Amino acid sequence: MPATRTNGLAIASLVLGVLWLFWLGSVVGLVLGLMALKQIKTRNQGGRGVAIAGVVLCTLWLLVLVVTIIVGASKGS
Repeated sequence: MPATRTNGLAIASLVLGVLWLFWLGSVVGLVLGLMALKQIKTRNQGGRGVAIAGVVLCTLWLLVLVVTIIVGASKGS
């Protein structure tokens, strides 16, 4: 089987998930990861695992941010 190129959006999503550039980076990484998954499916490209990892990391960071805000708001009341 010939080597396939990894989707660039998948790599970008993973990098944003690893770096965690606050909420904006997580949202952008999540969007890029979902776009990458769509492109990988339609274009038969490689990098599905990388895209999934980016989506998972960005989603986890967003959940951490939301829980932190909720806990902080409840302590402030």
